[in-house]
Amino acid sequence: MPHIVVKYSDNAPENLNWSNVLADLHAALAEHETITLSQIKTYAHPLNTYIVGDDTRPEGMIHIQLRLLRGRSDELRTAMGQSLHDAARAQTNAANWPCAISVETVELHNETYCSSYE
Repeated sequence: MPHIVVKYSDNAPENLNWSNVLADLHAALAEHETITLSQIKTYAHPLNTYIVGDDTRPEGMIHIQLRLLRGRSDELRTAMGQSLHDAARAQTNAANWPCAISVETVELHNETYCSSYE
């Protein structure tokens, strides 16, 4: 815990290295209070079927979902989400990919979430 789940359109340029994107997201989240680096799980799912806006918008997209246990303030969750957005945008700018990026934070139910490290 926590989880960073990335869904992205499969039309990203070849010079966008998804391993680097995930590593940057992982590191960005680890900088925040209440986060333990060894417990972050970061993974991605490419999307081959999607629609983004209309002809006036970028054709690609990245959606980042940050899943956290309850108990963090809105201010901290907002800061976490912004740092994830900024890390992703830095990567897409470097690859010259003008895509749409969105971030949401989701609170997991503490009483039913189960995890182990063995």
